[in-house]
Amino acid sequence: MRIVDGVLSGGLSAPGRGGQTGQDDDPTPAPADELLADLTVIHPVEPLEVPAPPDPAATRGADAVGSDVASAAEEPPPTLAIRDLADWWFVAGLGVLGAAVGLWIRSLSDAHAWTMNELGVISVLPPTFFVAIALLTFGFLTMTLKRSPRRSLLAGYLLALVAIVHATPAIVARTLGNAWAWANVGVVDAIQRTGDLPESTGALAAPTEWPGAVAFTAMAAEVSGVDPATIGMWLPTATSVVALLALWTVFRALTSDDRIVWTALWLYVLGNWVGQEHLSPIGFGLVLALALIAIALPFDRIGGDDAPIGRNLGPSEETPRTLAATVAVVALLAVALVASHPATALVAAGVFAVAALTRASRTWWVAGALVVLSAVWFIGPARGVVLDDPLSVLEPDGSPAQFATQTTSGLSNLTTNAQIVLVAGRYVAQAMIVLALIGIGLRLFRRRPVGLLAGLAAAPVVLYLVSPGGESALRAYLFALPWLAFAAALALSELTPSERPTGGWVAKAVLIVGLTVPFVLAQSGERGAGWFTSEEVSIATWLSDSAPAGTLLVEGSSNHPGVTTNVERFTTVPVAELVDADGSVSVDELRSRLATPGQAAAFVVLTRSQQQGETIAPRLPDGELERLEATLRAAPDFRIVGESRDAVVFTLEAGATS
Repeated sequence: MRIVDGVLSGGLSAPGRGGQTGQDDDPTPAPADELLADLTVIHPVEPLEVPAPPDPAATRGADAVGSDVASAAEEPPPTLAIRDLADWWFVAGLGVLGAAVGLWIRSLSDAHAWTMNELGVISVLPPTFFVAIALLTFGFLTMTLKRSPRRSLLAGYLLALVAIVHATPAIVARTLGNAWAWANVGVVDAIQRTGDLPESTGALAAPTEWPGAVAFTAMAAEVSGVDPATIGMWLPTATSVVALLALWTVFRALTSDDRIVWTALWLYVLGNWVGQEHLSPIGFGLVLALALIAIALPFDRIGGDDAPIGRNLGPSEETPRTLAATVAVVALLAVALVASHPATALVAAGVFAVAALTRASRTWWVAGALVVLSAVWFIGPARGVVLDDPLSVLEPDGSPAQFATQTTSGLSNLTTNAQIVLVAGRYVAQAMIVLALIGIGLRLFRRRPVGLLAGLAAAPVVLYLVSPGGESALRAYLFALPWLAFAAALALSELTPSERPTGGWVAKAVLIVGLTVPFVLAQSGERGAGWFTSEEVSIATWLSDSAPAGTLLVEGSSNHPGVTTNVERFTTVPVAELVDADGSVSVDELRSRLATPGQAAAFVVLTRSQQQGETIAPRLPDGELERLEATLRAAPDFRIVGESRDAVVFTLEAGATS
């Protein structure tokens, strides 16, 4: 950098918890007559002699969303032990996993971020990266052939997938991506310095109106001593792991078949291509909502094949101390969720309401608590926002994804690579929805209940109905994705029966690979659209630290690191507000804005990422930012005060006027 002059239907059974009998921790199988009594509630039969109680291991997976015989009496699933070393199946799976991880790590050393294009990080990675993904997918699919797969091994595969998906951009780019994540970092800096939130304007509106994410990040930075930008870099990886842990808890309660559980988790990762795990209100809120659902839904028994899963369900019989602790945790998560992202809190309330309506759980109290807390927040801290625009709480939070919110009608304005990314993302979302519908349809065809699952998947649609638009549809898809992934896993289970393992494996592999390829394209492209080089970050940091209070910052677009510290000193204006009738930037209007009296300083910032952002979501004529930079370099009254390989900062010479 050179310096010159100075962002379903079904019941849930929490792991380790049984039904309402209070015998959750008793590993002894229930007597045969008790099991028969349970089953006759659903399938009345004549009293028959029962020679022996059913083998729990033989019934695992018998029902796509659970079986009464798969109760607390079930033997614990196999876990990692010394004897596993003699299990060739386990050793082979572990070897494939190790090879995939090794190839992934090796591929990172050959990546050079500065050559990245619209395809994102995959455009700079060697073939070994793609071989690693192929091996990981092959190994995972093979491990799920077993009726009782080893959870420890499947967890290793899933964690490796999360690392490849979310850690690769951080390792290759070595900087925090996404302009909105940088805007949140600026708010975190203000909290650390002043102990208070900055004024709610522009890009700072969302994190200051719903401060849960930035408050948590500020606390984490203070406790750990880690820079907020570094926390932001690794936040997608961490939040994805937490989300998967919560969903693992929920999915295990929906079915006794581990293959469906782990397949649903894998599909959830593949379906989540829109890149909203960054430091933002919605990213933090979604994780809190999933954690709340995993803890608060007291699904205690799994229903039979033909019975509504909600039948005979209710709160588990807990001691007063345990119940009090659960309520305290639920209350804490609910308050944090409302303060982080109210739209997510309302969707979570819908989840609990659906569970109660389908009699899967008595969760009206949680739904009511979320609604009441949201109302208190709206008439209290967020009163001004609600009075200005009551529907704003259900609208996007100002942190849109780049490709995700674009429509296919504008394909002709995009480069070929950008078109590939856009189409791939749409394909993933549509394929996930189609697979989910197939799963629900097959259950209906087999006359199995689907009320809970269908209700959970459909509940987020209210976001789109209240505020139609591309980004609202994106939010609805994200909130519905856990249930879509589970329904899609049901479809794969039905379409690939275990009675024909070879044919089933091939069919499942074709479907999974058919999702993996477009997912890699879409997710990489979405992350790449918000990637910033270290040169851009250096310029942004220098300007944020050195500019005086009362500074005007004119940006080529918002797609750059922006103001990383001292956010209260700056007022930002995009050049798109300074255009002529033909859409080109008016240099005379720019001069007038920079020379406005009362400003301590005024700068124009143009960067590589702004130009790339215009190829994805154009607001100006093609090549306008490049022409503006050339014009300002040639103008005698503009002076360069800071420049790096990928960014340049101009100011108007003292005394110059429009």
